[in-house]
Amino acid sequence: MVQHGLSLIVSHAKYQSASLLPGYKSSTIDVDPCKYNGYLSYQYVGKLFAEDLCDAAFQWETIGVANAKHENSAFWLGTPGAQTRCHYDSYGVNVVVQLHGTKRWVLFPPQDSPYLYPTRLPFEESTVRSAINDPLRPDLDTYPKATLATPQIVVLNAGDVLFVPHHWWHAVDCTSVAVSVNAWLPHANDRHEQLKEALVKSNILTHFLHRCNRQDTEIAILAPYLLLH
Repeated sequence: MVQHGLSLIVSHAKYQSASLLPGYKSSTIDVDPCKYNGYLSYQYVGKLFAEDLCDAAFQWETIGVANAKHENSAFWLGTPGAQTRCHYDSYGVNVVVQLHGTKRWVLFPPQDSPYLYPTRLPFEESTVRSAINDPLRPDLDTYPKATLATPQIVVLNAGDVLFVPHHWWHAVDCTSVAVSVNAWLPHANDRHEQLKEALVKSNILTHFLHRCNRQDTEIAILAPYLLLH
């Protein structure tokens, strides 16, 4: 899946840029890579690539993952320094394939949760974040329990596959230009977690309405959006 899939993706990306934007002229901007980075993250492959390409490139069964489909697979492309902050996913389990370059994964088991200072703000569906900016170099004055956490560090190279168990914390850094794909697989606890997510949304909405302290038309329009997204 890795070598064949990457070549198809690169070829398709060139075709898309040439055919879908006929009036577009490409340009380059000189930037200092030590100061800036870029991340195309968490993009479902079905929205980026044609369906026939997805069927040909993302054959999860070739690595023994029979129930993963491209419909629930995400594409990640980052430059050196691009990162995903420490968090865990409420639902499912995660299978990651590194297609190109290298990424450093810092993982923590679920029992480390009290030491990583969980927060739901800023809110994102099914994502529990750590309040600590860098879990390997925490501010111990602010987060003294962080010393009790037990990080496990893995560096993924092209062709490597990583299985992230249910509710394992992870922080990810691109250590080169890196391309990867992942799929979320269902877990037996997902129904319970979905109920918890609904309660979190309800609490956030209640707090929001209380802070606004008004029931005008704008709030009436916004409330269903907060509950449903």
